[in-house]
Amino acid sequence: MLEQILTDNITSLLLSTAHAAVTIIIAFMASIFAYKAMMRFMKPTQENAPIVHLLCTSVKNIIIMLGCVSALASFGINIQSLVAGLGLTGFALGFAFKDALANIISGVFILLYRPFKIGDYVKLAVSKTLVDEGTVIGIDLRYTKLETETEITLVPNAAFFVNSIVIYKNK
Repeated sequence: MLEQILTDNITSLLLSTAHAAVTIIIAFMASIFAYKAMMRFMKPTQENAPIVHLLCTSVKNIIIMLGCVSALASFGINIQSLVAGLGLTGFALGFAFKDALANIISGVFILLYRPFKIGDYVKLAVSKTLVDEGTVIGIDLRYTKLETETEITLVPNAAFFVNSIVIYKNK
């Protein structure tokens, strides 16, 4: 009787483990396929490479997370409470990393709408007494690099959305 119960439990655990492993492997393979397909479809250039990479990596990570949650469900874990907990964690992390996320989102908008481009001369009124200015030499998701004769300044992208800017187009 005890041997039968142990055999049934071990068999059930092995089947659940195999199901979870197959689910995770399929999720990893699907995420890699989706990443490569999106990269091929979007054809990143020097100007849009950060956005394309961010989007493709986000889709890849979402597919992996969904696979892991599905794998946990095969063990009988209540994923509703897990998903609710992840939602609350995401909410808390959103508040904790508010400034970093604002810079990244601003960087995406700068790269999408291109109010200025590399080579343009930009003046940014950070405050009444502080003005950042220089030639744009780089734009990524977090910072825009401005170069003057003596220095390179890394300006957080969110500053371009909350402050006045003057753009002198490169001719």
